[in-house]
Amino acid sequence: MSMKNRKGFSLSLLLALLPLAALAQQAPPGMVAGKIIDYPACTHTSFAIDGGDPIAGLATSTPNELLHNSLPDKITRKLRGVVLIQVQIDSTGTTCVPRIQNFTASDNDVVRALAFDQVISRASWQFHQKPGPRTGKVAASSITLKVTFAGRDGYTADYLRMGKFRLATSKP
Repeated sequence: MSMKNRKGFSLSLLLALLPLAALAQQAPPGMVAGKIIDYPACTHTSFAIDGGDPIAGLATSTPNELLHNSLPDKITRKLRGVVLIQVQIDSTGTTCVPRIQNFTASDNDVVRALAFDQVISRASWQFHQKPGPRTGKVAASSITLKVTFAGRDGYTADYLRMGKFRLATSKP
């Protein structure tokens, strides 16, 4: 295949895949459309996007343990659905939450009242990667936490892994 044909083929393939990328942003079947909660105070500017196994995580607990020790049952027992929490971690381990996607039937004010951004910023985080040879620092990264609410049955939380959901099985 000539270089000109390869470019045309690549462009055609890209154009063909664009609708699939749009579908990936839609809510899964049976879930309400996601509502976005932005936190403009999060000012981290350079980070690696998550994918596969997270390169950073909680140092002394699991996401499930962290949230069960921090969130008020009075609010969580009213929620049904999924919340995705983007966490950015800079090279020093400082975190912030730039965005939450709310896939519950509840409005954003109810989810915002859980103060995920404050809970996550108080936790201790660590990197699972080695420092880079040139800078001697680990790369800032982004991970996503998935919290599944089941009303009176409680909730579970874990790191979101691309292509599959692996949820913690412990209950409070």
